[in-house]
Amino acid sequence: MKRIPLFLLLLLPLFSPALRAQEVFRLVRQTAERAATAPGSSFLQREVARFQIDALDLLENEGAKHFQEQEYTVFLDTQAYSLSQFMTALSEQVLFKRRITPEKAEEQMWRFRTCTERHPLFPTSEMPDADAYLQDENSPTPFSLNTDWEAAFDALKR
Repeated sequence: MKRIPLFLLLLLPLFSPALRAQEVFRLVRQTAERAATAPGSSFLQREVARFQIDALDLLENEGAKHFQEQEYTVFLDTQAYSLSQFMTALSEQVLFKRRITPEKAEEQMWRFRTCTERHPLFPTSEMPDADAYLQDENSPTPFSLNTDWEAAFDALKR
């Protein structure tokens, strides 16, 4: 039997749409679940991961109601990727930044929060708990779960 070079196996998902469907979504979810349950994760890392898991759950549940199969897959992957980018930016610019004044951290957090509040994804009347993190003063992620993460991340970059 012939051996298939490793690099060809790595390219296989690029040519098979069935293998790619929701891969980004699954990867973001698995990463968040690992961070939420890893014994070495700090309290802050676990809280950020829990927020991501809750946001992914909302995307999955609400997206299924609003999109057809092919659109749904693209929607989940795009939103999960943008959520991951948003949370990475939050971590780098605010939560885990070493030299940041409290005033600057508060200003940056307000900027992140505003981006999520200005870009809702679904009608809010359908999701009474979507703003639970917004209302929690002690949350390191005071953002709405009902966020269009692609639009919020684009706004953040501007």
